[in-house]
Amino acid sequence: MNTHVLTAHPPSPVERAALRLGLLLVSWSRRRRHEAYEREAHRRQLQHDSELARRYEAARNAGYLFCGPR
Repeated sequence: MNTHVLTAHPPSPVERAALRLGLLLVSWSRRRRHEAYEREAHRRQLQHDSELARRYEAARNAGYLFCGPR
């Protein structure tokens, strides 16, 4: 299939199917990459929140904080 040359005829059914399959694979790959990025970002946020909570508890237990529930 010569895509860089304009032709007078429309793509054949086989060419059209190949283009659709290619677009489907690109879309699927991008979606998978985006989902993986979102999972990693969520995991990092949970880890960060856990570390902040741990530090807060350590400071409160050491007597540096005099506010908040005990």
